[in-house]
Amino acid sequence: MRGENILFKEKENILFAASKQRKGFGRNKELIAARNKAICARYYFYITFLPFKYELVIKLIASDFYLAAYTVIDIVTVNIDEVATMKKQKPSLKELCKDYLHFNWDVNEAMKKAALLN
Repeated sequence: MRGENILFKEKENILFAASKQRKGFGRNKELIAARNKAICARYYFYITFLPFKYELVIKLIASDFYLAAYTVIDIVTVNIDEVATMKKQKPSLKELCKDYLHFNWDVNEAMKKAALLN
């Protein structure tokens, strides 16, 4: 009919059909586990290589991952075994850089960022 947006109706039908085909809802468990492991690595970096207080470390991690501070605290406390194994293995900065390429592991840059947040 005249004045009818047929293109948009077809798009709505396609989106509706796609949403019905989804089986699982919620967040991907593997991605959450990878994020938590990266948070633990970042926590280890700030605690081991830099002279920061706990509160500042939590603020830095929260800004790195766009999370609230209490969420970071929850994640670190739940994954304390991961942090303990990192402390035991003592990975170097080079190893952290290799495992987590998307982070800046430069100590001087972290000091500058901490000065901005403090």
